[in-house]
Amino acid sequence: QKAFKNKEQWNKYRIEAIGNTCRTWINGVPVAYLVDTLKETGFIALQVHSINKPEDVGRKVRWRNIRIQTGKNLKASPLDD
Repeated sequence: QKAFKNKEQWNKYRIEAIGNTCRTWINGVPVAYLVDTLKETGFIALQVHSINKPEDVGRKVRWRNIRIQTGKNLKASPLDD
């Protein structure tokens, strides 16, 4: 949670899904590394999982500058420590 910026700033996400490996960063901080041993293909979805506070009902969630790169020549980022 320390990787998130406050509500007044945009957060920067990087999601790298190559083959059966998916890695995620939030504002440059590595947050997830998943290896799926069952499937190497799928779809991309952006989702809000839940609204727990009554004051957050109706809040807008937005994304901007989404870029998707595809192709067989994609190279994974170097591994983090």
